[in-house]
Amino acid sequence: MAEQNNNEVMIQLPWTVPQQPNIQTIVLQQPAKTHMELNASTDKTAISSFALSVVIALIFGALATWLAYWYGRKSFELTKQGFNLTLEQIGKSVEQTLNSNRELYQSQKDLQLMQIKSTHRQDWINNIRELFSEILIVRTKMNIVIANDFSVQSRVC
Repeated sequence: MAEQNNNEVMIQLPWTVPQQPNIQTIVLQQPAKTHMELNASTDKTAISSFALSVVIALIFGALATWLAYWYGRKSFELTKQGFNLTLEQIGKSVEQTLNSNRELYQSQKDLQLMQIKSTHRQDWINNIRELFSEILIVRTKMNIVIANDFSVQSRVC
């Protein structure tokens, strides 16, 4: 299994691949001219997709603007309703407070009148008691004087 090539002795073993002669290959390649062809349909597709995206963006923008306006208007209406409700509650509260104060004033006035009447009645009763007690005192003194006069007359007789 020994071969001789150009005075070289090579031993080839059965499990090895025989050695190949060294051959260099040079490939000369000319640069190819690349020809790109842009069809009109490609331009139309790009322009139409851009135009479609602009239209969709305008639609979404208009929808978002309308939605923001609508929510803003509803928010303003709700704020106005809340403000009106608050004003109404404040008005009713003021009215109830005024009514309560009027009733309190009237009840205090009535109580004061009752107290004044009671004081006048008590003063009148006290004056009558004093008058009757003076009358009783005078009468008792008169009885004593009469009794003394009677006892003096009865001794004389």
